[in-house]
Amino acid sequence: MQSFELGSKMTFLDGALMMNTALFHNLYTNIQLSVFSSYTLPNGSQGFFGDFTNAGKGHIDGLEEEFAWKPAENWTLRGNVAYLHTKYTEYMTRGVNVADQQKFTNAPKWSGGLSLENTTPLASGGSVSARVNYTYQSMVYPETTLSPLIAQPAYGLWNAGVIWQINQPWSLSLQGSNLANKSYRTTGYNVGALGIYTGFYGAPRMVTLTAKYRF
Repeated sequence: MQSFELGSKMTFLDGALMMNTALFHNLYTNIQLSVFSSYTLPNGSQGFFGDFTNAGKGHIDGLEEEFAWKPAENWTLRGNVAYLHTKYTEYMTRGVNVADQQKFTNAPKWSGGLSLENTTPLASGGSVSARVNYTYQSMVYPETTLSPLIAQPAYGLWNAGVIWQINQPWSLSLQGSNLANKSYRTTGYNVGALGIYTGFYGAPRMVTLTAKYRF
């Protein structure tokens, strides 16, 4: 792989606003991809196995932007956004270049997140920090057949948490993830010859309470 990157790191408003930008161009050769292949046993039963294939050549062009802003004492707003343009230039299948028909797997065109956090010192010592954040990604294909049956459409997740930092060494944390109980797949596979379509799902809504003691 060859990688080319141009970036900047800037601060504004007497350090209250930070912004980072990165532009990159990655060139890939001999791309290794995980695939599933079907087979038939002498007794006529069928099965499949995991394998690897060489996809040839491709490139990824991207833009990443992130910021952190302190609009007031104790408050911090953070955000990030990423754009990817992916393209195969060579993808050989049975001696034919099908690059125009293929897409990079697990490569969302758009992704990003936004979070708001407040940290309040306590008169008795310690602090309370509360945050809420949202993450997003556009549609992805988890494997090389590009089956719409297991493609993951665009989705977003809400998370939130509160941390009570008691006078050292104790802290209590209440965290909630996937608060909207969104159903989404993290990966999957398709063996069309056998009619097998499998998806693996992310965690549902979860709430955890944790106590920590540092020593």
